Amino acid sequence: MSIHTPQIEFTAGVAEAYTDHLAAGIGSLMPDLDETFPADPIPRERLEDIITDPNYDQIVVVKHELITPQEAEEADFDDLIAEGEIAVAATMSIVKGAGFGKRGQLEDFVTGQQYQGRGLGKMAWRTMVDWCTRNGFEGFYFQTETFRPDAVAFYDKRGAKKHDETIHYSMDVKDLKD
Repeated sequence: MSIHTPQIEFTAGVAEAYTDHLAAGIGSLMPDLDETFPADPIPRERLEDIITDPNYDQIVVVKHELITPQEAEEADFDDLIAEGEIAVAATMSIVKGAGFGKRGQLEDFVTGQQYQGRGLGKMAWRTMVDWCTRNGFEGFYFQTETFRPDAVAFYDKRGAKKHDETIHYSMDVKDLKD
């Protein structure tokens, strides 16, 4: 008699369909990105907009039971998401400007605290690079805060170029002054 002990595997890809499970999984990671974010599911309208808009994609790394290489080839990524746990999330978008044309932009890149240091951020990074290649971009733009030394070290290790001369602003429309 043999006993089967499931082994764990991680797969990265682009979510193609909204599910409550996906919204809850990404939402649970948000406090690891910014402690002011709640661990609530991502609002359905927001996540559906990211998934269905041709200028956006929701990249995730999902933890699931080990499958054979043949099963991996045949598996629908959204099925893996439905059965697994979201370990990493990142939103990629196509940004357009009159001067620079089109480029990729990364938002909300977060690895769950319990998964950090296991190579999963690197797996997501490779998926982002592939996303840029598929969209005809040579690179992408992103930012982080100096009080996130682990993020800075991660980006530095991947050869990202710092733009120290950039000043980051934000503006609430209600505070707009002439």
